[in-house]
Amino acid sequence: MNNTPHCLIEYIDDGAGEEALKAIDQDIVQAVIERALADEDPNPDARWQLIVLLVDPARSAAIHAECFAMDDATDCMSFPDGTINPENNRRLVGEVVVCPAIAHERCSQPGHPMQLGQELILYILHGVLHCLGYDDIEADDRAEMWQRQKHLLAPWGIPVVDHG
Repeated sequence: MNNTPHCLIEYIDDGAGEEALKAIDQDIVQAVIERALADEDPNPDARWQLIVLLVDPARSAAIHAECFAMDDATDCMSFPDGTINPENNRRLVGEVVVCPAIAHERCSQPGHPMQLGQELILYILHGVLHCLGYDDIEADDRAEMWQRQKHLLAPWGIPVVDHG
């Protein structure tokens, strides 16, 4: 039996700090992302690659300004790709940029039901869904995207909160 994951997920710490990566249950991320990708491409032989870049607020703000003309740090940004990586013949889902400091701030709010690791998993999934073509600008699209996230995270007991 082949235990090679359908999606190779590469985590890069670009200023977020080691504790941010420790907060993420990478097994849950793997399972959730593989389920999301399998739903989009049911080919059992499909192989994917995803880059998750963990950044501090200053780096998040810089990327947000450069790529989206917005001057503030943000929780998650997505950069879809879709090309084939010639080194491993995997389709690049894209790059998801996550700011753990924003997740930490949200999770410390009174009444917020998610723990830091859960919030970060939501950000990664949210970014992947954007890479797969989901959008959350229009109300109907937003409802569909957030319902998809709830569906994918429910088996893991992660209570999804729309940060709208």
